[in-house]
Amino acid sequence: MEHLKRLIRSLLLILICFQIRVAHAQSTGYDYFNQWYQFNQNYIKILVDEDGFYRVSESDLQSAGVNTAGLDPANLQVIYRGQEIPIRTVSNGSQLDYFEFYGEKNDGHLDSLMYRSVIPPYGYDPEQQPTTFSSFFTDTSAYFVSWDVPGNERYDVIQPTNYGAFNPEPWYRYRSLHEHVDKYFPGGGSNNNPYHVLNPDYVTGEGFIGFKFEFGGPPNSGISLHETPGFVNSGAPSKVVCRAVSTTTSSQHILAIQVDGTEHTRDTTSNINIGTREFTTTQSLGNTTTLRYVALGSGSRPDAGSPCWDYIEYDRIFDLEDTSRTIVREWTRSDTTYLRFYNADVTSEAWLYDPIRQQSIAATVSGDTLHFLVPGFAGPRDLYLYTDNSFLTPAGISNQTSLANLSDVTNG
Repeated sequence: MEHLKRLIRSLLLILICFQIRVAHAQSTGYDYFNQWYQFNQNYIKILVDEDGFYRVSESDLQSAGVNTAGLDPANLQVIYRGQEIPIRTVSNGSQLDYFEFYGEKNDGHLDSLMYRSVIPPYGYDPEQQPTTFSSFFTDTSAYFVSWDVPGNERYDVIQPTNYGAFNPEPWYRYRSLHEHVDKYFPGGGSNNNPYHVLNPDYVTGEGFIGFKFEFGGPPNSGISLHETPGFVNSGAPSKVVCRAVSTTTSSQHILAIQVDGTEHTRDTTSNINIGTREFTTTQSLGNTTTLRYVALGSGSRPDAGSPCWDYIEYDRIFDLEDTSRTIVREWTRSDTTYLRFYNADVTSEAWLYDPIRQQSIAATVSGDTLHFLVPGFAGPRDLYLYTDNSFLTPAGISNQTSLANLSDVTNG
């Protein structure tokens, strides 16, 4: 039964993907699904399995079979999901040293198309999915690199240095995220529920979730530990967001969530359900912060649940504590600001990337202190700090393969 169920799901997912691509093609007037691919260009495939900035060197390309002797760095293009994305290239004259790009691992957004309500009319309901941060199938995304025609998307490198005209900002918004994937939960309903057993789609809460907590236990609670370095009481509250699934058909689920022993939210639900709770707190946070999930219901069946993911956003001072990268969340300043990070793990160079404006801001490095001037912008944006000790390495780079005869039935 489970084997047949998985087979049906795989076929349905393929059908859904095909329907989406057809709808997109129809809406844009395209006849095919690979318009980005040009048969007169060369490509290699880069695999990434973690969110972050990646650095690919000339020797990496050579190992993949690319002849870099005549490669013009201005012609480099990186394609992701059919779109060219911005890159930063570094060259020695006309010879490429390396290029950098922001890579995203495969997430669960495509998986969400498979979730349906178990209640008639069984409509599409992505809210039944435990997490979109990860995929059921693979964490790996594919990026394609070409080097035959001029690239259009580049990070502009800037390095303003008139720091004396500004005072350094005192704090920035930081996020600590935990995704809980300790065990597989088969989803809503029971083995005697035909809407569950016979449903080829994914149902309420189905997927990888975290530890179990149950009223009467053991245990009746479970904890999620977050590293929260550099907390500063800026006057703005910290934000806590938690997603949890109630895993039994109890008539009374009471879920309380505590921050370092202080309860901040409590709600009552019934049956198997999934939901996200969000609240703020003005508590001071230490270097480690404990989120505790507590089951308090006493219905006709045990009150049990599991977390899916949680995060804490708070204001943090610019002490990097001997680390080499961080993300400045939702930076919103309409005028130029001075960001000064200290205690950085850096050798000689660091950059602050702004994907919204496609800018790479070079730091002035003084020992372990990094100085940046960030141009103003009207809306919120995330800024990514990387030192020369922190760039990610691709999970794999495929060898260059010629597809020139792909359309030739006999020789392709």
